[in-house]
Amino acid sequence: MDADKGRKNRKGRGESLPEEAADDSTQLGTLNGQISGWTADAEHRDKGKGEKFAKLKSSGQLPPYILNMYESPPPGTSARAYRTAMVNRLFHREADGSLRLRSSDPMFTQAKKAYEDKYHKATTESYTRMIFAGMFFANDDNKLQAAIDKGEVLESKGEDGEVLYSMKKIVRGVRKGAAEETTLTAAKSLSEKEYAEMAQLMDEFKISYTFSKKDKALLDDGKLPDSAVKTLNQAIAANERLSKQAAQLSQKHSAEFPNNVFNELKKQHKVSQKNILNLQHIMAFQEIENEGPVTKNSLDRIMMACAKDTSELNQAIEIAKGVLKVDQGAFQGLRLLHVVQTVQEQAGEERHPGLE
Repeated sequence: MDADKGRKNRKGRGESLPEEAADDSTQLGTLNGQISGWTADAEHRDKGKGEKFAKLKSSGQLPPYILNMYESPPPGTSARAYRTAMVNRLFHREADGSLRLRSSDPMFTQAKKAYEDKYHKATTESYTRMIFAGMFFANDDNKLQAAIDKGEVLESKGEDGEVLYSMKKIVRGVRKGAAEETTLTAAKSLSEKEYAEMAQLMDEFKISYTFSKKDKALLDDGKLPDSAVKTLNQAIAANERLSKQAAQLSQKHSAEFPNNVFNELKKQHKVSQKNILNLQHIMAFQEIENEGPVTKNSLDRIMMACAKDTSELNQAIEIAKGVLKVDQGAFQGLRLLHVVQTVQEQAGEERHPGLE
């Protein structure tokens, strides 16, 4: 009954998943000068790009410097024209029609630097318990609790009273322009068991994850070797493919799914979209957002969490497909009963009690 009610509610509302002041005046002055060139000529916003931007913005999946850039039109420019030009430039349309963030565009890398210079805070990055356990402890809550008990993981409360978790840092100076920053997190390396689990998950989605000693040295120096770029591209492609499947299932069959199946599909689709943006950010800036330069250990942790998320999205898709098969089988069975009843009535036969 509850499942039917959920289906009717979604059918009624047509719900489905989405397809998917300056401290550095010289830098911002240069940036504003470049922006003026965007809006010099009248430009119409690409509808698809506008919708993509709105969905990412409403779901909290845009980097903070992009949001800041969007909300802060330079003085003396038309806010509407500026935002239209920015959104059009932010996305690149692939050959298959899909849209990809173009955050490596010099305009956006400069905006990111300006934002970091103004708003950067030397604070420990904190996560909720479930996310922290997934990123650093392979979802093993017992190991997380043991680390908390030893003082290796810190508990704190956010502004809303929610308990957040972070870990102690080993820091070193990381030069960005003229500023010395200390943002490198010391991520614990994966165990052999965790590596085996990650390898199995990645094999399932045809993602390669092998590095030579030279590659590992490059990673620990904050640089992405070609093998890492290949891995990131494969992971992005796998998530884009599965996200597209999830969106198509939702758009075509959302009214047929029970609430729990639909909500899980929606949840995993959103996680996948966030992972795509995170992986694209690593490739564009050779850093893990809000953490610092990429290292072998930090990339291991990110890819482990991503592999698990990808597997969960695939499982949600398969469950949704299974629901459709069951529903289709029941529908075909009812049709067969109806045909038998009709034939019996036309022949003047007594109806079988089982068909009443």
